[in-house]
Amino acid sequence: MAKQEVTGHPGLWVIGLSYVGLACFIGLERAAIAKAFEALLPPLPGGPLIGAWSLVAVCLILGILIIGGIVGESWASRLTRWVLGIVFLGAALPKIFDPAGFSMDIRHYDVLPLILVNGLAIVLPWIEAVMALALICGLMRDGAVLLVNLLLVVFMAGLVQAYLRGLDINCGCFGHGTAASEPITKAIVRDIFFLGWSIPLFFTERKKNF
Repeated sequence: MAKQEVTGHPGLWVIGLSYVGLACFIGLERAAIAKAFEALLPPLPGGPLIGAWSLVAVCLILGILIIGGIVGESWASRLTRWVLGIVFLGAALPKIFDPAGFSMDIRHYDVLPLILVNGLAIVLPWIEAVMALALICGLMRDGAVLLVNLLLVVFMAGLVQAYLRGLDINCGCFGHGTAASEPITKAIVRDIFFLGWSIPLFFTERKKNF
């Protein structure tokens, strides 16, 4: 008997709303997103703003399709794994190529002893990259989805403690430097949307194994 595709359950609503919310966030921050495209990618036809508006359109369409039940649980999970994988791979690569800059960003959070900072700056981006490839390829996806949740919670805790302590630092989430940096408040809002994908995804992947 064929397994019926699940649509419209609360977890999918959370994922869909997170796509819509991220679309609004990208639209409001389109100038900063355009600068990131300009710095990290070859020139885009129509200018860097085309990249930002394209992200808005993709996130908005996916959100509406998932909320409306047009995209079922299986494809919603698969698409969300791919998106999270691409995001984390994009975050990992600049840090892999510039561990010294990432080490400076970690030190600014003023949480870890200095003896641990350099080692973390080297190891963490590779963990992110391997996890991202696992999410994209679907290999060891249960562990990858669990790890992405743990990393997002840790990143969120680091951002919130820095904000509460009034530290005037850049996030450093997508590498060191002006083009890839952003204020803590924006990083917190963005990570909330990512958690809106990763937490329901964790329970969806667990359910597939039972």
